Amino acid sequence: SHDVEIVPLVDLLKENDLTRIDVLKIDIEGFEDQALAPFFDEADESLWPNHILIEIAHQNLWQRDLTAMLDERGYVENFRTPENRLLSR
Repeated sequence: SHDVEIVPLVDLLKENDLTRIDVLKIDIEGFEDQALAPFFDEADESLWPNHILIEIAHQNLWQRDLTAMLDERGYVENFRTPENRLLSR
């Protein structure tokens, strides 16, 4: 096993003076909800990515329904494979 430092996405943006995300690709083996749900809970809407490429192959492991959360925030599916979704707003 390996230890991996975890930094909340909103903190990472602030630390690097980033004010927008054009495209976010996330593939963290079933932990996508644990990264994105807190981000959307606390980030200002101006920081929300214009496009998200998200792995859904392990969505059965999600503790929160990211699909519904992203739909509620105005994201629409542009493309889907069996393992990934491309969403835009």
